[in-house]
Amino acid sequence: AGYLVGLAGLGSAHAPLDLLVDGAPYLLRLDPELARAALTEPRRSALVASLVELAHRLETHVQAPGMTGREQILHLREAGVRLVQGPALAPRDWVPGMPVSIPVAAERPEPARPDPGLEPRVSEFTIPAVTLPQTATADEVLTVLNAEAGVTSVVLVDDRQRPLCTVDRTR
Repeated sequence: AGYLVGLAGLGSAHAPLDLLVDGAPYLLRLDPELARAALTEPRRSALVASLVELAHRLETHVQAPGMTGREQILHLREAGVRLVQGPALAPRDWVPGMPVSIPVAAERPEPARPDPGLEPRVSEFTIPAVTLPQTATADEVLTVLNAEAGVTSVVLVDDRQRPLCTVDRTR
């Protein structure tokens, strides 16, 4: 099954773009300075929008770290960023139980964007998930089901860990 990979510093790191294709990362983390500057600098905003579009076409999530203001978050949301992090959401001394600020834009229709194919992965809903690649044989599935009594089903996933079908013990 392996690990989900993330790459940081997108937009400023000295990493070749083909690494995004060959590495097939789950998450791309924008450079914090680039993400913050996108609000006030049109050229950096265009770069962020292009990187987000590229990431979505590669079926990869994008995160903007270090967000310090509501306007930054809303601007990046318009560019397609759905994951943010920083003191704009909660103070640095935040502990569980304290409130969290979630900026919400005024109601207006979102521009039509192609579906980036970022459906949830099995691992985001089940802990732990018993998954096998879609190429698994019936013998491999049977071995997993017989290995432990608690295993009631197996989820077959594609190479990006998205569920394709389930095999239930009772069927």
